[in-house]
Amino acid sequence: MKGYSKMKKFDKATDLLNFMLGSKTAKPNTVTNNTYLQCCLETEHYVEADAFFQAMHAKDIITFSTYIKGLFKQERIEDVIVAFEVFIADKENKIDQVFFNIVVGGFIKRNKMGYVTGLTQKMMHKDFKLNEFNTCLFI
Repeated sequence: MKGYSKMKKFDKATDLLNFMLGSKTAKPNTVTNNTYLQCCLETEHYVEADAFFQAMHAKDIITFSTYIKGLFKQERIEDVIVAFEVFIADKENKIDQVFFNIVVGGFIKRNKMGYVTGLTQKMMHKDFKLNEFNTCLFI
């Protein structure tokens, strides 16, 4: 799957995913699903990416990070907010440095500073701690 994703072979990746879904022994896992989601986004199959993301049962921080990066690429700011809110609503999800940098950095790059303060405060309520690198995003 990763090879097809790197080569931007969306059709081949889709064929492999469908094969795995029909297999009794080679079922896709979260890593497979995240790789396929990334392939959809990198090959600009955004409708397929949205549908696949919505259909995914197991979503981890990598899933949300990948999806949010794809939403930023499309300038879908309101959808970034929705995905972020869904992620932090789950008490099991913990925000790490990479996730913070993707979300906050994405807004800063687009000069959407109004979003940065509120999102940073929400992340702090989830016990996220700023480090030196995160702080540099604000300078």
